[in-house]
Amino acid sequence: MQRINTPDGRFAPGDPSAGVKGTVLTSEWANSIQEELARTVERSGQKLNAQSNEQLYMAIVAIARSLVPERVGEIVFELRQKPRPGWLLLNGGELKRACYPQLWDYAQQCGALVEEQLWKNAKGSFSMGDGASTFRLPDLRGEFIRCWADGSNVDKGRSLGSWQDSENKEHAHKAVASSSGEHSHELTLFPGGSHDHSGKAMAAGVHKHVSPWGENPGQYHPPWGTWGAPDQLGSHGNDHDNVWGYTSPDGDHEHHLQIEATNAHRHDIRLSSALDHEHSVTIERDGTIEARPTNISIGAFICAGECVKEQSE
Repeated sequence: MQRINTPDGRFAPGDPSAGVKGTVLTSEWANSIQEELARTVERSGQKLNAQSNEQLYMAIVAIARSLVPERVGEIVFELRQKPRPGWLLLNGGELKRACYPQLWDYAQQCGALVEEQLWKNAKGSFSMGDGASTFRLPDLRGEFIRCWADGSNVDKGRSLGSWQDSENKEHAHKAVASSSGEHSHELTLFPGGSHDHSGKAMAAGVHKHVSPWGENPGQYHPPWGTWGAPDQLGSHGNDHDNVWGYTSPDGDHEHHLQIEATNAHRHDIRLSSALDHEHSVTIERDGTIEARPTNISIGAFICAGECVKEQSE
């Protein structure tokens, strides 16, 4: 193609009243433009038709169509609410196969086409629609994207386009037991080895101690006095005309107690018994209605190719 052969490459209107001529079209330039346009029409598969004024338009449409199939089925993410011409929002909508033949052809070849009744658990797939004249788009609204495992040990067993519900990784929760009322627990002390137990008797107040033997009161005069009538057992063990003697004077004093050493042992302690009972545990609630990372809302669109006729037809 070439520009008009004027000094500035532009058409000049001229001025007949002033004797100034406009741009003169040369055959060379006219033939160049003609061939450029004619070849565009012919290369689109059309034959030149002197009766049609739309051949150039049809040629441009044909060229555009030849490029679109390479992108049919391609998914893009954009910050926009409405799709571009030739694109559709991935919202799970049901389409007529006759309206979007290129996209329907792609759906049959992509490996993610399921029966309509299975689509609920495979919302990332196309569905067969009514099984005759329609098919359904994937629905990516509000969903996070995860790359297909394709045999990997991570997220294994998933099919292409399958939907997966939210789930948290295994973890622990803090638990609080409720009150169970009065009850007992059996306790066992650890062995303490050989050891002594020392003790201290309670104070007994002012008192004396009596020796359980004595003599006749005429012969027996202990320093702290005697106890009882002269009818007690004597030192010889065979008479009963004796009194017993005190072993200490009156006074307030204490009694000290020393328990003998024992071998290695343990002490078992049992608290008072209680009725059979249970302890209920309440796990504290946390979180919201789903598990999610931080995120940004964005639109998902698919290249659908040419719409042959309107959906309502």
